[in-house]
Amino acid sequence: MMKNTPCRGAAVSASGKAGSMRGRSVSCRLFALLAGAVVLMVFAGLSEAQPVIEFEQEVHNFGEVMQGETVEHTFKFTNRGDEELVIEKVSPS
Repeated sequence: MMKNTPCRGAAVSASGKAGSMRGRSVSCRLFALLAGAVVLMVFAGLSEAQPVIEFEQEVHNFGEVMQGETVEHTFKFTNRGDEELVIEKVSPS
């Protein structure tokens, strides 16, 4: 009967025979292969094409504004990503 132990690089039984540990070694390799595949799929999903907005200036302070006075400012930006940038909703704060 084998104890449950974590996967390790080399495993040899007390008698010096590696044969009884071969199944565990294959299981560990299979687990490592599957875990590696999952990690690759996650990182591949993160590198998909996407828009990246970059503003020349992120904040503008109008200072003191008198009631009824109209003020205006233009925020310039560039899409640095490799996918179309769609702006659906804009609201002042």
